[in-house]
Amino acid sequence: MRDEEQARQLGIVLADLGINELIECLHWRDRMGGLLMRPPLLVNQGLWLKPCCAIHTIGMRYPIAAVFLTKDCKVLRVVRRLEQGRVAYCLRANSVIECLPLLSDSWRFKN
Repeated sequence: MRDEEQARQLGIVLADLGINELIECLHWRDRMGGLLMRPPLLVNQGLWLKPCCAIHTIGMRYPIAAVFLTKDCKVLRVVRRLEQGRVAYCLRANSVIECLPLLSDSWRFKN
């Protein structure tokens, strides 16, 4: 039952972000390279780093957004635009979804 609830909650988060292609980084090697070792994200793509509670944009060529999630995929923190050379974290987070910057001020999550 827990996995079903997690999948449902993740689906809500992805729909709110407009993401329909989620790239999962579940192994430490994938997480270590993150977006630095990948082509730039498309508008509908997201990178899911799990487990993860901190990210950086050092060496990145473009800003990103970050959504920090609990183990149950509930939103803890949203960083709408993380510029190059910055760090963001949420110590209670279990995972992070990185995507292109969130431009709309009206956009928000319902926890």
